[in-house]
Amino acid sequence: MSAESGSALRFGDTVANSITNDQYEVYYSLRARRGDLITLTMRLDSGNLDPLLQARGCQPAHSGRE
Repeated sequence: MSAESGSALRFGDTVANSITNDQYEVYYSLRARRGDLITLTMRLDSGNLDPLLQARGCQPAHSGRE
């Protein structure tokens, strides 16, 4: 799968990508229906950037931050 900004994801897809000081945003889209459950995970492998993962246009049932 392409890791370019704006890539469309499908259920079951896994993406490996990097953010840097120069490329600090990467966008993906996913078409889902009300009631579909998705899991989004972002992992810091190295460095000291403060990553942020945002899901827009959805109603989260559970946030990983409690």
